[in-house]
Amino acid sequence: MKIRVKTVVTLVLVLTFVVTSTAFAQEGETTPQCTGETVTGQVVAVDQEGGVITISTEDGLCTVGVAGEIEHPVAALLGTYFNNIDLDDLEAALSSTTGSTVYNEETGEWEWAEADTEGAVDGNVLEVVDNGDGTYTVTFTVEGLEEPQTFVTDDAELAAALLASLEAQQVDWAVQTDEEGNVTILDAGSEIEAYHEDGMGFGVLTKLYAMAAEIQAACAAGAEEGEEAPTNCDVDVQALVDAFKGGNGLGLLYKEYGKPSLLGVGHAYKELGLNPGKAKKETAAADEDGDSKVKPAKKDKADKDKPDKPDKPDKPDKPDKPDKPDKPEKPDKNKNK
Repeated sequence: MKIRVKTVVTLVLVLTFVVTSTAFAQEGETTPQCTGETVTGQVVAVDQEGGVITISTEDGLCTVGVAGEIEHPVAALLGTYFNNIDLDDLEAALSSTTGSTVYNEETGEWEWAEADTEGAVDGNVLEVVDNGDGTYTVTFTVEGLEEPQTFVTDDAELAAALLASLEAQQVDWAVQTDEEGNVTILDAGSEIEAYHEDGMGFGVLTKLYAMAAEIQAACAAGAEEGEEAPTNCDVDVQALVDAFKGGNGLGLLYKEYGKPSLLGVGHAYKELGLNPGKAKKETAAADEDGDSKVKPAKKDKADKDKPDKPDKPDKPDKPDKPDKPDKPEKPDKNKNK
């Protein structure tokens, strides 16, 4: 089983600030909101009810909120399709890195244990390092202990599961600040709605988002296989939007980056298990490039005001025909006899 090793930088980052998170919770202090246009770090807490996520960053702990409902139905649907932010998934990842550990007094080492093991306490896994000899060092925090603890395991499946959960907690999000100063994640739905308000059609946006997703998926797959990274791995949605607005039509973008498999809003409806025809009728959005085939409603014939036809002019009276001249009398045939 392939195990991906985290970097020492990430380890130091997580160790420093997850411990700080515990201190904040104990002291009852309020974690500040994240600042800047992006936030990068590891999710350490998820408040589903309040819609707040706590993240450990290089600058310390900060929180971001989850954007509210998207007003435009098509933007909301595309946001659902393209979104990579799922609070349930984040909470599940956090749960997967929380387990029971017990300190073995005989060996002087910590061990991963079942929850009902005598002396077991909850531990929050911070890092897993491949030792290169078939064993893995797991670093974790224990409530009540200031310093992180470690245990060594040769369970490759356990190490792989923990690494996958830790990776799911790593985030690099664009954020936005509203007029009231609330900082929220700029998710796909919010981005799409903003692009649309700026004049971009939903059909074009669907293609650009699908294109960017497939580019990044190809780059990730190449990295997994140890291949040399493609030259276009830095291409994201914003880069494609800028190129499109700069005069590069979809044909040119397809030629350079490849034609995406998802070509229209209708395809997104189908992928989400929705009825495209019904959904289009429920949304009054018209796709500016026509690809979504959302047509404006036809006017009722009864509503059309036809102008009155002008009266036909009266035909002029025909002139009277002239009287025919009288025929001359025929000569008397017997007169000259």
